[in-house]
Amino acid sequence: GVKEAEHCIALGYKEGSIAEKSIELAVLWYEKAISHRNGMSANNLALMYMNGEGVVKNFKQAEQLFLCALNYGDPNAMDNLVSLYLASG
Repeated sequence: GVKEAEHCIALGYKEGSIAEKSIELAVLWYEKAISHRNGMSANNLALMYMNGEGVVKNFKQAEQLFLCALNYGDPNAMDNLVSLYLASG
């Protein structure tokens, strides 16, 4: 489907496996996939915000995205949300 393809494109840009690595394009494609209810994309983008990976570290944005990922059924989002809470004190 569309959301799966968008997720794969985002991942490809993030890792540099489909084209030159581009965090900006990865974020753009993750956001497109999230708009189509892709939980994996929400989880991946949340991790980027949690760790400041190519984006400004933002725990509030990460929390919102992890909650979104949970709502969209991503199985890893709960563990990552707990890690975020532990890291943020």
